[in-house]
Amino acid sequence: MKRYTPRASSFTFVVFCVATLASAQAGVARAQSTATVPGTANIFGAGHAGAAATPAPSGQGGGTAPPSISVVGVAMLTFPSISGTVDFGGTAGPYGPDGQAVTAFTFGSFNGISGFSADRNTALFGVFTGSTEPANPAPPSLNFTGNTSFAALSPLLNQTFFIGDGLTGTTSGVPQEFVVPTGATQLYLGLADSGGSSEPFLPGGYFNNTGSFEVQVSPVPEPGSCLLVAVMASIGSIYLRRWRERPNQVLQQTAGA
Repeated sequence: MKRYTPRASSFTFVVFCVATLASAQAGVARAQSTATVPGTANIFGAGHAGAAATPAPSGQGGGTAPPSISVVGVAMLTFPSISGTVDFGGTAGPYGPDGQAVTAFTFGSFNGISGFSADRNTALFGVFTGSTEPANPAPPSLNFTGNTSFAALSPLLNQTFFIGDGLTGTTSGVPQEFVVPTGATQLYLGLADSGGSSEPFLPGGYFNNTGSFEVQVSPVPEPGSCLLVAVMASIGSIYLRRWRERPNQVLQQTAGA
């Protein structure tokens, strides 16, 4: 009676399936990202470098370049936790990420990044950018006046949007969902401040801002990544089952000979 020995190529293929599956799963189950967003983070510098990352056409300082995280392969984001406070020069703050309730105001677009309207000051904002530097004309401005409790939002590339504390209520409610636009590679996080006194406001006035927000970002992968995991899991399962059944088939054939 011949003794069955698994073929080396079979074992190698199974190992390959398992390794590929593990790699795919690591990509899908991406760890939550964290970012520290200082009160000086200039959201209108999103996607720019050098002096363009800290614009101050209204004067009084352009602050610092806004931090960013990669969103390649991500379909949607939520913000499980946003904490901390920011002070806009001692007269507006300290306030949490949802900011201070104020009379509605409007920021104008600048250098390819859209403006917006809102009634929350010192709040956290975001901008998705792509592989090319933002340039005029900027996309349309969004209006968040009385409109910060949305369940989901689908901003365009280079379009400034309100994040606040990432919940449908102020420090309460459920996590809001932010759909990542096609072609996005980075999410920038920052604040909108101005040294001007008339609307539409332009960026500036960051010279005396203090404090920071600690932002936790939870990515939801694109469907293609999930499909890859499912396919590889199926292939690995089928091949492993056939490999395990092979010794019994050989023994049965030998016994019947």
